[in-house]
Amino acid sequence: ILAEPMRTNLIPYSEDFSESAWAKTRCTIDSGGHTSPSGESNAFKMTATDDDARLQDGSAAAGIVYTQSIYVKSATGSDVSGQIDFTGADIQTFTATSEWQRVDTTLTNMVKSGLVRVRITNSGDELYVWGAQVEAGSYATSYIPTNGEAAGVTRNQDIFTRDGIGS
Repeated sequence: ILAEPMRTNLIPYSEDFSESAWAKTRCTIDSGGHTSPSGESNAFKMTATDDDARLQDGSAAAGIVYTQSIYVKSATGSDVSGQIDFTGADIQTFTATSEWQRVDTTLTNMVKSGLVRVRITNSGDELYVWGAQVEAGSYATSYIPTNGEAAGVTRNQDIFTRDGIGS
């Protein structure tokens, strides 16, 4: 039996990027309604109005290892260059394509608090975003949706078994 540890998504609005909790710098967020990886119409489009556009939320306390993840997809079909990071630390670059992908980064040995964010490198580029997650731990676990919970949402551990499988 393999067990994934109990985890909490610390982002209060993991799917609603129009919420005021999400600071928008040099970008706009549309009203949503785009098809997400879940098959629902709950993804949002982020449009860079200048270089280094940022969408950020939450904070990560000092001295704890965190992993941040988000699903991204190009909104135009052309590749979009972006990054996710913890206020400039542990930057993970990505290239969003016409397919949904989950990007993540882990912040280790953190000595200061900082915001978690997704960035678009070039003005005019557009991304669909969905499923933001920040959790304590050194790797991303399965997605945990939230809808305004200030302390985040905790889900029970996932348990995987190998019943009926030969050696």
